[in-house]
Amino acid sequence: MTKKVRNKYSYNQQPYFLIEALKEKKITCVDIVIFCELLNKFKTTTLEPTEKGKPIIISQQKIAEEYKLSRPTINKTIKNLVKLGYLISQRRYNKSTIYYLGEEPRNFLAYYEKKAKATENNTKNFWNDEEEKNEFPF
Repeated sequence: MTKKVRNKYSYNQQPYFLIEALKEKKITCVDIVIFCELLNKFKTTTLEPTEKGKPIIISQQKIAEEYKLSRPTINKTIKNLVKLGYLISQRRYNKSTIYYLGEEPRNFLAYYEKKAKATENNTKNFWNDEEEKNEFPF
């Protein structure tokens, strides 16, 4: 499997519940960035779901190196995300911790996956109509 490379024009969407939590001073901007990184890893993982959902396996050290932050900062961020219920962590002896999304982030992803599928189906139906295809000069 090839690793997807992000370019400077890539973007991440952040769920509105994170913005609300930021306004209420429950999380920091660093928390949002790290959560969005984990959310991105969650969406691209090829690991099979367990009873807790799809696992995200990544070391705090790797995240710290990628974002040029200290490991204690990452640890504090993850503890806060777990406290708020956005992440569930499962520690493993001498291995990276396994993370799962909490209920609210899972609902967020399910909603947007459903919405994306509906949009994709509407686009296909639109272009399958020959009459509408001929309306556009391009």
